[in-house]
Amino acid sequence: MAPDDINRVVVVDELDVTRDGRTAVVAARVIRRGRYERHLRRVDLAGGSRSLPLTTGRVLDGSPSIAQDGT
Repeated sequence: MAPDDINRVVVVDELDVTRDGRTAVVAARVIRRGRYERHLRRVDLAGGSRSLPLTTGRVLDGSPSIAQDGT
């Protein structure tokens, strides 16, 4: 790993999975402009699609939680 590779590393800190096991919401931590950012992303666990951002900006979002009704 080269020093510049650290900017491409994504760490999943936390996650929650829907009851049917098909979707997860994760808190993904990255380094941008020398600072940590953590965003919530929706991940299709069945495969085939990319994760979708739920939050953006210079934030440290966390504690993803899916309601019992799946929302």
